[in-house]
Amino acid sequence: MRRLNPLVRAAELPKPLYQQVFKHGMAKQTVAGRRGTETRLRLPATYHDWARQKSVDQVRAIEASKAQVVGDLRDLRPVLNTAATHQPGEVSDSVLLEIGLGALVNLAAQWDKARSEAKTLRRENAKLRDQLERSEQRLEQRLDQPIDQPIDQPIEQGGEGARRLSPARMVK
Repeated sequence: MRRLNPLVRAAELPKPLYQQVFKHGMAKQTVAGRRGTETRLRLPATYHDWARQKSVDQVRAIEASKAQVVGDLRDLRPVLNTAATHQPGEVSDSVLLEIGLGALVNLAAQWDKARSEAKTLRRENAKLRDQLERSEQRLEQRLDQPIDQPIDQPIEQGGEGARRLSPARMVK
């Protein structure tokens, strides 16, 4: 993603498209699935003293502000781990290629699914449009027919053949 983001910015892709395709489609659905197989990013040991001091400074600033604190300020202390780790810039090109190819396959599968759903929705929309058109035509035909017999019984609302009639159209 670090190498991809500058290319996306240069292409001036709209932010909603970026979020849908790259952030959600790629990062969260494809790359995030690899979490269990990769080492976690950790703060390098050379920065541990800095992180501890920054934490102390922040706690002191909060205490000095007399702000009401909910929780324990000790929770702001960093939890540092000295286990072996890799930094983002240390990931090999072959690993990045493998991840990128997997992401492309996943994006293609998502695109195919969305295309199939869109095709289904277009078919359903066409059916509904046809049904509406036929209903409108039937309604026009019924409203255009003269009423030449008196209405002896009220027509149940919503029943077969039910229609609203203005008093001027009713035969007495």
